[in-house]
Amino acid sequence: MPPSRKSKVRDLKDEKSTGRKRAAQLYPIDSNLDCEWRGKKNCGGGRRPIVGCLNGKQQDRHHGPVKRPTRNEEGNVHRICKACHVHWHEMNDLIYTESDYNNLPHDPVEATDVEIMAELVKWKSGEMGRLYELASSQNAKKFREKMENHEDEGLSEPN
Repeated sequence: MPPSRKSKVRDLKDEKSTGRKRAAQLYPIDSNLDCEWRGKKNCGGGRRPIVGCLNGKQQDRHHGPVKRPTRNEEGNVHRICKACHVHWHEMNDLIYTESDYNNLPHDPVEATDVEIMAELVKWKSGEMGRLYELASSQNAKKFREKMENHEDEGLSEPN
C-alpha cells in the first residue's frame, strides 16, 4: 500500500520550502494580472475575511484559509496584491488555529466600489486598529516590551 499524502508531507525535510516551491509551480504570479481578490468581499476565509482591493495586481501567493504551505489545493492558494495579503494576515494571524480555519469557508463575492472604499478608509484612518487587535500591533507591543526589558538591563537594542 503506497504511503498516504499526509505521511509524505510529514517526511519532508523542509515542509515550508517544499510547499511554497510547489505552489509557485502550480500558481505562477503574473504582475500584469489583477489580484484575485480585487473587487470582492469575504476574501481569504477564516474568522475575519477581508474586503479585497480596488485595483491591485498579483504580487504575492497566499495560502489560506489554511496557512500550511503544503495545502496547495485549488481554493487554498491565491494570487493577490500586497495590500490584500497584509490585510488578511493583520486580521487573522493572532486568532488563527488550523483546525478552525480548515472548517471555515472561503466564499468571496462581488463587492461594490462603496464597500471597497469604506474598507480602505478604515485601514488608512487607523480605524481597523481601533476595532480589532491587529497582528502588527501585537508584534509592535512585543517589540516595545522587549526594548524596555533590555533598557532595564542597560542595553540599547535587543539581540
